Amino acid sequence: MPDSDQESRHRIRRDEDKALFKEAMKEAGKEWLTEQFAAFGKWTAIGLLSAAFYLAVKFFVISGVWPRG
Repeated sequence: MPDSDQESRHRIRRDEDKALFKEAMKEAGKEWLTEQFAAFGKWTAIGLLSAAFYLAVKFFVISGVWPRG
């Protein structure tokens, strides 16, 4: 009987470890995705600002406000 009790405790511990590992992996995955979306947003903002700057310069050059050279 003692062997059965010890084996049962070991099985419970192993199940708890699996659950903890699964939860840790879920959390790590969520953190990684959050970082990737943040980086994507940063690069998207930089791209939009660059496009806006290009359009402003093009508008000024075409309208004659900024001399062509």
